[in-house]
Amino acid sequence: IRSNGLKLWISTPAHIQKMAQALSNIEISNPEVYTQTGLILQRSTLLQWLLIEINHPELLELLHWWIDIGRHRNRVTTGTDLLTLNVAKGPMMAELLQVAQNVAWSGGTAESEKVAIQSHIQRRKTSS
Repeated sequence: IRSNGLKLWISTPAHIQKMAQALSNIEISNPEVYTQTGLILQRSTLLQWLLIEINHPELLELLHWWIDIGRHRNRVTTGTDLLTLNVAKGPMMAELLQVAQNVAWSGGTAESEKVAIQSHIQRRKTSS
């Protein structure tokens, strides 16, 4: 029996409902559709995919993209890469790694990850 199995079992219906609602709000024509899908489904499980498929057939296109492609798209950028840009370990590093992952979900390259990270750093500096 998995530790916290009961907690997972009890929380799954609410989690499925939140995921389905968030997926339903995604506009398919939006250029960030896959980034949004990845952010919603990144910590989901096989059981949750099955429940979404059964209960929300209108979300099959996004779910199938995630299962077939999205969950396999990983960022190229690592924490070591960010350290070379003088980014300190901590929340900012985690934020930048998420920026890189978002680019990867959108089909970006290592170079586009780098550009997005530098742009994000620049925006943070100007807003401070």
